[in-house]
Amino acid sequence: MKLRLHGTHVNTLELAQLEHDKSEDQRPVDGFRTNYWFPAEEPKAFYVIFEIEVFLGKSTLLQLEYHAEFACDEDIDYSFQTSPFVGVNAPAIAYPYMRAFITAFCALSGYDPVILPAVNFQALYNKRKLEEEGNDTGENE
Repeated sequence: MKLRLHGTHVNTLELAQLEHDKSEDQRPVDGFRTNYWFPAEEPKAFYVIFEIEVFLGKSTLLQLEYHAEFACDEDIDYSFQTSPFVGVNAPAIAYPYMRAFITAFCALSGYDPVILPAVNFQALYNKRKLEEEGNDTGENE
């Protein structure tokens, strides 16, 4: 199966002024989630969806949902949907685009540029698989 990154785009972006300064010990990146979407009407496409919260200074919060669309030359089946490519490789390919967007957006908006840390998508994939296996056996309920 041949795959390519078809494109990336910002789905939602919110820049909010917080009522209270964030504490000094809070990390600049507070929330980071990766999800996947396989639209039924596009059987040869899938999306990696990043959701992230980044503190800009002490009282500004950037909330972003960023989509990366991948195109395949064959229909995507369940085996592919659950493969490491989707959970590891695709996010690793798309992440630098979101990372560059956030850095440029902050700099062009008058904030100090934020450079997001590297992410170990293999470790996140392994953790997600362990959690799914635990849920399948009823251990985490």
